[in-house]
Amino acid sequence: MKPKAKKSCTLSPKVSTRIEQRYVDIVKGLQREASSSLQRKYILNESKPLNIGQILANLMTLWRIASDKNDSLNRTQSLSAIFMSKFQLNLLQVLENLKRTLKSSDSKDWRTKLTIQIIYMSEELKSIFPNGNPVETYTFMKSEVGSWWERKFGKQLFVTWPGFLQAFANEYDVTGREMVEKLHSTISFTSESYVSVFQLDLFSSLYSVWLQESNCSVCFTLANNAGA
Repeated sequence: MKPKAKKSCTLSPKVSTRIEQRYVDIVKGLQREASSSLQRKYILNESKPLNIGQILANLMTLWRIASDKNDSLNRTQSLSAIFMSKFQLNLLQVLENLKRTLKSSDSKDWRTKLTIQIIYMSEELKSIFPNGNPVETYTFMKSEVGSWWERKFGKQLFVTWPGFLQAFANEYDVTGREMVEKLHSTISFTSESYVSVFQLDLFSSLYSVWLQESNCSVCFTLANNAGA
């Protein structure tokens, strides 16, 4: 019996092509929107316009650079390649969702949410692929958070949401569906399907009480107040 071939983590050309196609569709949609009488301004606040076209263009540039460098280094089985493979699937889903919002005349809140997610995704790429080069070891802003991640997940750059939840709930009081959902929505800066080192790094910086208190109701109060 022949042994099973080791699954490759090479970035899928098919997914990459679909990402580029969706990006072109979105750019065309934004151009049509800008020239129509139905043009809207999507903003985070009254004084700071949100240019979704430019924000998305920045993310696409970062993604292309990181993908090209990762391929040129032939890191098909590296932790960075595994992360990039997951990241581009997430990127494709975000672009699909964004394309759908262009067809809706009442999608301001949803588009704003997606745009904020895209901003975080850009920061995630810059932190894991600084200057396009994959990091060997991610450095957390708080050393104790980095130590916790390494104890639980080693050198991995991301873990699935269920895997993270299991490890987190073993040490912190996360019980009940409502509490799990609140944790998920609070930490899902870039993706709902995985938790990356960047997401935990940002999460623990914004809501440091999470790693200081076992009573997560205190943490949710802080998170809810911050989002109010």
